[in-house]
Amino acid sequence: MYFLQIATGGLADRIGRRPPVVLGMFLAGAGVLGMVLVKGYLSWAVLAAVSGIGMALLYPHLMTVPSDAAHPTWRSAGMGVYRMWRDSGYAVGAILIGLSMKFVNAEAAFYMTAGLMFVSGAVVYIWMEETHPDLGTHEPPAPATEKPVETVPRD
Repeated sequence: MYFLQIATGGLADRIGRRPPVVLGMFLAGAGVLGMVLVKGYLSWAVLAAVSGIGMALLYPHLMTVPSDAAHPTWRSAGMGVYRMWRDSGYAVGAILIGLSMKFVNAEAAFYMTAGLMFVSGAVVYIWMEETHPDLGTHEPPAPATEKPVETVPRD
């Protein structure tokens, strides 16, 4: 479903950053949850597509939010911090999935993953400000002001 990211990539420029992230989280969570509830290859394939569409909606837009919020002078450092937290989530998620499979069962891993996606979508829905420069309430940080150069009066 990576090719869908190309189609959804420009969506945030037209409708804002928040709607695709919220919808994507809920769609991806619904796809993962559905995989526990159905039987058969075709059903799983459809739900994998639903989850993939959700990821294609949210993933390219996650990078735009910190980019919108960061002033150009510190944007690269801000993006680095964002990526560190995002990537650490992959490691924590893998550990949680492994632990739930070892101590409960594989089904529990699906429930946990879907639940965390729904919680993430709810957090974004409740607390995320729209960061699109033209559509949101978020104002980018003002640039760091330099001290004015004092001039020596001329005689």
